[in-house]
Amino acid sequence: MRPVLAIIRLTLWTLLRSRFLAVTLLLLFGVTALLPFVLQDDGTAVGRARVWIQYQFHSVLLILSIAMLVAGPGLVAGERERRYLQQMIVKPVSFATIWLGKWLALAIVSGGILGVVGLLFLAAMRLSFSADRLGTHASDVNDRVWTVRRAIRPERGSQWVSPNEMGEWCFSMPAVPAGHPLLLRTRFFSAAVLTRWTVPGEWDIRSPDGTLLFRQRTDLRPGAIQEIALPPLDRPVPAGVWTVRYRNPDADTLLFDEEIGLTLWSPAGGFAANLVRAGLLAWFRLLLLAAAGLAMGSLFSPPVAVFMASFLLALIGFSGQIGWVVKTGQLVEPPHAHGDEPVHVHRPSPARKRVERTLLGMYRLLYRAVSVLHDYDPVGRTAESTRIEVGDLTRGLWQMVLLRGGVLAGLSVIAAARREWG
Repeated sequence: MRPVLAIIRLTLWTLLRSRFLAVTLLLLFGVTALLPFVLQDDGTAVGRARVWIQYQFHSVLLILSIAMLVAGPGLVAGERERRYLQQMIVKPVSFATIWLGKWLALAIVSGGILGVVGLLFLAAMRLSFSADRLGTHASDVNDRVWTVRRAIRPERGSQWVSPNEMGEWCFSMPAVPAGHPLLLRTRFFSAAVLTRWTVPGEWDIRSPDGTLLFRQRTDLRPGAIQEIALPPLDRPVPAGVWTVRYRNPDADTLLFDEEIGLTLWSPAGGFAANLVRAGLLAWFRLLLLAAAGLAMGSLFSPPVAVFMASFLLALIGFSGQIGWVVKTGQLVEPPHAHGDEPVHVHRPSPARKRVERTLLGMYRLLYRAVSVLHDYDPVGRTAESTRIEVGDLTRGLWQMVLLRGGVLAGLSVIAAARREWG
């Protein structure tokens, strides 16, 4: 244990001496201080709060991700080139001990910065979106930002609703107490978006015994995620299957989004506790990137290690596009018709099919490398006030830190054992 603690102290001193912490903190302060003056929102208090959460959190996580990936190659490949590692190995101290000490030092640095920034961010949010400042909009922000919600997806439901027809969705709901505010979130698509901004409709929500709980008329924008705040219940409702019906009086068919479609959102805690859980997920992500940076420094020379770290950052940045290719099986979006102009679809040649299959295989491999970061992304869920469950933390710890971090540590130790340290 003493060698590990000694390596941690030496690594922290190295980071301080190299101005690594100073530059990282300066970037964090500059970005978080300037962002509120350049961000654009939809003009509502809820929209402003969500945009602030989204971009501030994402900027902090991006800067710390770059810092973890850049620091790793310097702490191993750079010190190996300057002969510092050789001096420690002949103590004798195993490379596994050195690697663990450096990784724990980066964990302390990233965790400390995340904790301080998180506290300052929460204080700024409370000050900027306090009830005194918001006035009549305070209740809306309290329901949609400060109240964290858990999604309840339908067991079955309509994929589309034809003109003058009724769509129906069934939700298996737990017992809901009186005064419990619920939220309905939906997204659908319609040709009406070409001619007007909104589509009218009427929602009916009924309890398990068929009693009408809510009826509300709406004018919703096709293609955008819409939220409908439902009035608090005036009486408790026992557990059972709720029925949500939507009547479409429009002349166009509505196609509901496959992923979002229609979901009910139930209150499940407060924003501060959810921010702590999001911070832990972000920390697990940084621990994985720190392990990746140290592994690159162990496997490659300094220039190659920095290049590989840059490639990984670019890969993370394009993870959304890579995921779309893997999900759809298409390298490019197919052509769309414009007006009455027909779409000409050309049959691909056998050689082109082979090339496409090869490229799709490469995309799947790339997506496997970064999918864990996409699956456990804390930014979007925090901005949408979606509850991060304890199970998400457990799976994130296993997938990002223990499993993938352990594999990277093993590769680093194997590479060091095969390398000449003289």
